[in-house]
Amino acid sequence: MKSEKVRRVEMFARYEASQHRNTEVNVKHLLLGLIREDMGFVSQQLSKTEIACLKRYLYNYLDELPDQNIIPLSSDAATIMRQADDSSRISSTEDIWKALMENKEISDILQSDYSEIKEDETEI
Repeated sequence: MKSEKVRRVEMFARYEASQHRNTEVNVKHLLLGLIREDMGFVSQQLSKTEIACLKRYLYNYLDELPDQNIIPLSSDAATIMRQADDSSRISSTEDIWKALMENKEISDILQSDYSEIKEDETEI
């Protein structure tokens, strides 16, 4: 059974997807939902500058697509959240973080994709 924090991460991910009129909740939305739900934990993993740059990168990346009433999870995001049903696998926001770090798309973003934005941030 999903913990309340895990349910809230998914709720915030759905909110982020709806705000950007995306047709599904993907791993980027899950990462934004995790940042929104547990900034304390995320700030232990990344610096405040990295978090700000990452959020800006993710918001810039998310496409404006036609509205959907029900926003489904992408297959990658659904796999991560299905693991939340197995409380031995995901029972906290930290577990969502670990699962996201195992996702190639997210690990690639954190390693390099938003480095250009990081450089711009240091010039401000």
